[in-house]
Amino acid sequence: MSSKDERISLVERAVKRMQEEGGATPEGSGKRAAPIGGTAKKKDAKLPPRKTPAQLEQEKRAEQKARKDPRQEEAPAVKPSEPASPPPVPPVAPTPATPESSADRVVAPPVSPPPQAEAQRQAPPAPPLQGPDDTYMQIDIDMLRKNGMVTPNSGRTHLVEEMRAIKRPIIRRAFKSERLNGTNSLNNVVMITSCRSGEGKTFNAINLAMSIAMERDLYVMLIDTDVYRRGINHLLGIPDEKAGLVDLVLDSDLGVSDVLLRTNIDNLSVLPAGTQHPHATELLASQRMVEIIKDISSRYPDRMVIIDTPPVLASSEPRVLAAYVGQVVMVVEEGGTSRPLVENALDALGDSDKVRFILNKHRGRSKTDTYYGYSREAYS
Repeated sequence: MSSKDERISLVERAVKRMQEEGGATPEGSGKRAAPIGGTAKKKDAKLPPRKTPAQLEQEKRAEQKARKDPRQEEAPAVKPSEPASPPPVPPVAPTPATPESSADRVVAPPVSPPPQAEAQRQAPPAPPLQGPDDTYMQIDIDMLRKNGMVTPNSGRTHLVEEMRAIKRPIIRRAFKSERLNGTNSLNNVVMITSCRSGEGKTFNAINLAMSIAMERDLYVMLIDTDVYRRGINHLLGIPDEKAGLVDLVLDSDLGVSDVLLRTNIDNLSVLPAGTQHPHATELLASQRMVEIIKDISSRYPDRMVIIDTPPVLASSEPRVLAAYVGQVVMVVEEGGTSRPLVENALDALGDSDKVRFILNKHRGRSKTDTYYGYSREAYS
């Protein structure tokens, strides 16, 4: 083959390759490129410019190399001694070491707490629930006023003035000089009793305690020892099953503060009779009861203790307690208590020097006045 024919053959192959690269003939279509001397099918087809022999020679060499290694033009050669570096791995946060192997360790994805649990965690802890206070009671003041008794808002009535006249000598004797000198005469412990039932001793005990509670510097403890009638419980609205004095005598582990009731009336607390007991009379006449009275008197020197006891001629408790209290007030019903009954009651109490009298249900006043009366002569 002449050099001219060889050049033409090289040109044809170059044109064919350029057409294949330029997309003139789609890949896999099966159509061959038109020869150089032929007529183009498309009117706007243009022949490529002629190349110089040097350009054709370079293309020939490039084609020979491509036949030997068709991947040479796609990727550069890699030396065998230098392996290709792996793609970079994103950094992973270090995990604390555990005794188990890394192959066995499974990292669980973080679980977000539910909104309700998150709100409870962020909210401050709620205070513990507290039950009802067993050492507090609410006295119905309106009910007491309707029953004709002294209350903190009674105003200036005959009953209020009469109770003021009664409490002054009692308070004066309770804190006289020998008590301040440390003789512990228990004069601040006052026992309210009567010869027989129905003379108004509980009525007067509550009114006297209410009147003393109005003092600014004194506190009053009202104790109910009439276990069977429980007059203080009924008038003040205290449940009969409430623990009180009997429970304190029975259980030596109890303290006065465990059964003492605070009230909504300033400076007034109440110690109810307590649980029913078949031998309540013997319990209240025991040495344990005497020790409780002495402890109350010595522990609270600024407190008046008013004890409502059963009638003297109907029970033995007043006779025992009279020996340990500082003052005894006997309520006598005008026109209802005979002189022999009063004399028998005084003999039962023993020490008549500390006994004073309140003349109750005095009939000398009109119906518009209170039925409560105070006789200075009887109390002198």
